[in-house]
Amino acid sequence: MLLGFSGEVFSDETRVVYQALGLKYTLSTQGAGAQSKSSMASGILKSTWWTLKNAGLQGDVKQQGGAFIINTDGEVLFGHQDAGSQDHTAINILLEKIGVAPVNFKASK
Repeated sequence: MLLGFSGEVFSDETRVVYQALGLKYTLSTQGAGAQSKSSMASGILKSTWWTLKNAGLQGDVKQQGGAFIINTDGEVLFGHQDAGSQDHTAINILLEKIGVAPVNFKASK
């Protein structure tokens, strides 16, 4: 059980839900926020190195995602569409939304 969360996590290999949610398809770096720990150049280098090490595991780099929390009745409790490659909901915001204690990343080094 990851971080005390016992719910279900889904993926969308056919991208039907991806399209229905209107998620973005772009190489934009829009949305770089405070949680970004590295420069864009450093991020590109790290991503390129990861891709070379894990050939075949990389998806479409233009496919931006999002974060959605949906209850068992189908009600969207939280939704965020990433505007670009650096626009992600902070992990602690997602944990808060599902009632899990935040993680202190500085303490985990």
